Parts: sequence; C-alpha cells; structure tokens
Amino acid sequence: MFKSYRKLKNLYRLNELLGSGDFSGHTAKELGREHDLIEKAQQLHASVYLSRGFINPEDINEDGRIHHGADVHQAHSYYFVVALEGKKGTQIIATIRQIEATTQKGMASFPILEKVVVHEWVEKELKGVSPSTVVEISGLAKRRGASSAAVLLLYREMWYRSLRDGHSLWLMACDTRLYERLVVLFEGAIFQIGDLAKYQGGDVIPALCRPFEVVPALLRTVAKSRLQKKVFHRKILEFLLMDYPPHLLTSEELQLIKKLKVRHYV
Repeated sequence: MFKSYRKLKNLYRLNELLGSGDFSGHTAKELGREHDLIEKAQQLHASVYLSRGFINPEDINEDGRIHHGADVHQAHSYYFVVALEGKKGTQIIATIRQIEATTQKGMASFPILEKVVVHEWVEKELKGVSPSTVVEISGLAKRRGASSAAVLLLYREMWYRSLRDGHSLWLMACDTRLYERLVVLFEGAIFQIGDLAKYQGGDVIPALCRPFEVVPALLRTVAKSRLQKKVFHRKILEFLLMDYPPHLLTSEELQLIKKLKVRHYV
C-alpha cells in the first residue's frame, strides 16, 4: 500500500514538473568522448561529489576535476550536459555520463559489477549480451538550485543516444529517490537487480534498464490505466516521444499513440 502511494505521488510530481514550463532555456547536449565542454562537466561532477562527501579534496586536481587515479572511468566515458545560455556564455547546470566497456576488460569495465552483488538472473542475462551494447549510467551532478527538469532532459538525451547506438542494457546505481522517479519515467523497463548497497558514500539501489523496452512497456501501462493515471502517463509519453526514432514503433504502437492523441503524432 505504501509503495503504491509513493509511486502515485512520484507520478503526480513528475507530471507537475513536465507541465511547469521549467524546460524553457534548458538545452540538453550530447558531448560524446571529446568536446570543449567536457572539462566544465567534469568540474561540476567533482564539485557536487565533493560537497556530498562522495570524494575527498585530495581527489581533485588544480583544474577542479577529479584526477584519473580517483576516477579511472573518465577515459572510457561518454558525456552529456544540460546547459543554459546567457551573457556570460554557456553555463553547465547538470551532467551525466555513460561508462562504456573497453575491449580489454569487457563486462569488468563497469564499476557497479565490482561493488554490488547482483541477482542470479542478471548474471545470466549479462552473459548473453555483448559488453559493447551495455553502458553504466554514472556521474549525475546538478548545480544547486537548478530545476529537476535538467535531470529528466539528461536521461532522455542518454536514452535517445542508446536507441541510436543499439544499447541493450543500462546498469545504474541510483539513490532511492532517483530510482523511484526513474521507475515512473521508464515504467516496466527498469528493475532492481540487487540489495540496497553502499556505493560512493551513500546507499544506492542497483538497477538495470532496457532502453528498447521503455515505450512498449509504457504503452502497456497506459492501456491498463484509468482516468487521471492515463492522462499522467500520456504526458510522460509526450515528453519521451518528442524525438523518438519513428522506425522503432510498430504499427500497433503507432495506432495506440495516435488514439491517445499524443502530441507529435496526432
């Protein structure tokens, strides 16, 4: 009962955020592995993680970034940011990255698999996929006072990239509140894969998301939903489908999306 209440509460909050207009002026950018803004993204990452006690002052270089000895995964990460453009130039207000597998280490490239004991079904699933189609979501950092809309934009931008590049799985270590919100956003495609664990100074829920199952799962949820819940889930669909690759939709899915009068498809 308590879980259902919290899920409904998060659904309501997410819809409030999607309807608040907080997205104006926010630009999600896919930086990749090499970009002029990556240094700023890494500086924000270091600043936020230091303030939260996830790293120590000695882990940071003079340039304000975490040194490679304290964060070896910078060398095989793909970066994303949300930026605000102003008179003083581009201000990075949020950042996140996808840690990619290296050819040398394969699945051992992902720190979550070293630090968390995952369920047996997860181990079996990972054995059946290529490490090149898996990424670990890492380094989420948001500037103090920035809207939570920035985080939603980051996850959507990462999702678009994963759909384009064929990522079958995301691995994640989420704090409890973030996990609950992602369950609402990616309902039916995200799962807890281990017990609550200590990770970088805090309690986290190890999780897995299947990017290509997000829309089919959400459409199944919408089909079962009634009244206000259906309206809420439709708004989430509108947000996620804004730049969704149309060729990934089946004719049945497209028909249901049009029936729901989802913007961009009416």
